[in-house]
Amino acid sequence: MIPDLTDAIVKITSAAPNNDGFGTAFVIARDERGDYLLTCQHVVEAVGETTICADGVAAQLIAKGSADGFDLAVLRVEPPLSRQPLRLCATQTPCSQFITQ
Repeated sequence: MIPDLTDAIVKITSAAPNNDGFGTAFVIARDERGDYLLTCQHVVEAVGETTICADGVAAQLIAKGSADGFDLAVLRVEPPLSRQPLRLCATQTPCSQFITQ
């Protein structure tokens, strides 16, 4: 059975009125105050590092790579979003199912 991953997906946009850039992120961790999101660095560049919104809520850039290198970024949003964190694992078990969405 394939799990429904859509509840972890977050829309990333810009708070700047003249910027229509957008992308997606995934909730990867949660604590009592907020969520950590994983997205691509090129998405952060498209929406602007200082104007990032996650599902319409202001988000803070915590860590970033580069769009032409390690193209990942971690965002923080408070309070937690109404999304479920994506369960991640460090390794892939041989012959197990791999799912992408």
